[in-house]
Amino acid sequence: MKDDEIAHTTSCIAEVKRVFAEDEEVSGRLLADLLTDLGQVLTYRQEDALDHLAVNPNLKKDIPYIIARTPNEKTNTKGASWFNLYLRVYRGIILLARNLVVHHFRIDLDEVSSSFDKYIANVRSDIPVISKTIAAYLQLFANASQTLGESAKCIRFRNSVINNSTTRNIIRSDIEARLALFVLIRNTIDKEDTLDYDSVEYLVLEGAKIDFSTDLNGSDTILLLTLGDCITHERFLTWIHQHVERKAKLPNLFRLLQVVITSREDWSNHDIICLLSWLYRYFEIVSDDCHRLLTSSDGDKDELATAHSSMMSLLDSLTHLGKFETCQKYLRSYRGIENIIQLLRTIHENTERQTLKNKDHHSQNKSSKSFPEAKSLLIELLSYLVYESFESQEKVREQHGLELVLSNCVIDKNEPYIKERAIICIRFLLEKNAENQKFVAQLEAKKTYDEEALREVGYETEIIDGKLKLKKVDNT
Repeated sequence: MKDDEIAHTTSCIAEVKRVFAEDEEVSGRLLADLLTDLGQVLTYRQEDALDHLAVNPNLKKDIPYIIARTPNEKTNTKGASWFNLYLRVYRGIILLARNLVVHHFRIDLDEVSSSFDKYIANVRSDIPVISKTIAAYLQLFANASQTLGESAKCIRFRNSVINNSTTRNIIRSDIEARLALFVLIRNTIDKEDTLDYDSVEYLVLEGAKIDFSTDLNGSDTILLLTLGDCITHERFLTWIHQHVERKAKLPNLFRLLQVVITSREDWSNHDIICLLSWLYRYFEIVSDDCHRLLTSSDGDKDELATAHSSMMSLLDSLTHLGKFETCQKYLRSYRGIENIIQLLRTIHENTERQTLKNKDHHSQNKSSKSFPEAKSLLIELLSYLVYESFESQEKVREQHGLELVLSNCVIDKNEPYIKERAIICIRFLLEKNAENQKFVAQLEAKKTYDEEALREVGYETEIIDGKLKLKKVDNT
């Protein structure tokens, strides 16, 4: 069977070579027959046969020769039907090369890239087969980037495709071509010394078009995985600084990256450090905007809405990473607790808690500011940092964060689950920390906080040896 497949393939390709050398003398009938033969050749999957075909001397000469004979619509005198068959035969050769490259078929990738450029220039973009041929070229290079060890040539081809608007427009409408390009980008993005900003720009632009309300297709999934590789690169922060010129663009970017970050659980320690290098930096930048806008009497509401949108995506990403010890250590080392408490306090003091009683009044108060759902996420993130960390527990008390978290052990329609999250956070803050327990007991003695809130945390006050102390209670 193997010998039959090899013989049939070599004779078929030899005939295609003859046809492409004398294209003006070829009938449509012959092209149709060749297309049938090529279709059979492309079904061969026997590994041993493909290994032999990949080193066959005749194929090593004939396939590059055919690929170099790029179809040219401008010289076609046989009509649209004939030219369409001719294009389909040519695509079949690209597909065969794609299959053989997996088996280390050696071919000059620069010459293949040159033929691609000519193909795009000489064939109208509205011809249906063109997008399928582009997909075949991209698949060939995606495979070659994994097997031939010629990363530089694959990267040059990738960049030429990304920077060609005509090609991009064609690829956008063909799911196979999109998938192949994203695979090529993913295969090559980590083979460069620096981050390719054009690739990142392209991925971000394409990612912004994904409809996340529906199931993702294969190309969208690969796009998000590839973006995941980009945002864990040491140079990604520089890309944001250089390419996102206006803050108004940040919410959409952070929303896309939020999906990338929160859809994965397998981030390595190195990945997390790289993610935090830009995530936390922009948390600080946007926090400054929030402080300014929330405390200002004449703050721009549109600007506040932009800052809020960015902050929510950043906080969701940070809380997703907060479960990892590497993230906790990073944030503790870079004033994470101080910055979280500062922003929490600013929001708490400059927005109005929404209850069922004041809901209507709040909606009528045009001067009031709103920053919904942020406090809940900030308290969740703080909980990760103080859990079984005595030093962090102490820092929260020193920053007057204990009373701030206690103040949020209440229901707030603007802050889903804030009461539950605040209760958990207080539990972590009091666990095995006598000073924190003493501090809260003193607050309770002054009736600063509702005793019921403290009881829900799992504590109550009592006097022991003339001193006010907290003791754990069973709420079950």
